[in-house]
Amino acid sequence: MEINGWHYDYEKLPYWDIRDRFSYVFDELYENEQSDTACLIYSIAEVSMCNEVRCLAVLRQKSSPELMINVTSFHFPRQHVCYSLNGKYIFLKAHVYVEAENRILCPIIIIDLFNDKFASADIHANTTCSTFKELNSNQILVTSPLIKKEHEDVLFMFSQLKWFPILELNQFQF
Repeated sequence: MEINGWHYDYEKLPYWDIRDRFSYVFDELYENEQSDTACLIYSIAEVSMCNEVRCLAVLRQKSSPELMINVTSFHFPRQHVCYSLNGKYIFLKAHVYVEAENRILCPIIIIDLFNDKFASADIHANTTCSTFKELNSNQILVTSPLIKKEHEDVLFMFSQLKWFPILELNQFQF
């Protein structure tokens, strides 16, 4: 199967088959030519009013795609996936249900594509409207686009984030 020029056996991805039961399920693929990667938010469905979420698959090497990571233990809202200027990082907003607290956290996830690791950061905002602005090779600014800001902009230094192996992302405890 092909999505935006990326040929891969997507049917093997967990939860891909929900489209057999729901006709309104769709996928969004964001490609970065510099890093030869594609970030696919797939099997997107509306889980509550105006809240569309689903799983994440990151593929590398368009000529012969291989799955780098597939995240199904928490969800990713519909968003414009943002890559760093050099293609090294993917910046994502996530939805994580914390059962013990009966609430949803909305951390940002930063995936380092060159070193197969990730970091998570809490921006203390339950919004998917935040945007990412890379200031330089070590800093990212997360801003709220709201006119009347409910949350302050947050500056992160890549060197100060706690990084974990990418294969631990599905088991990560927020």
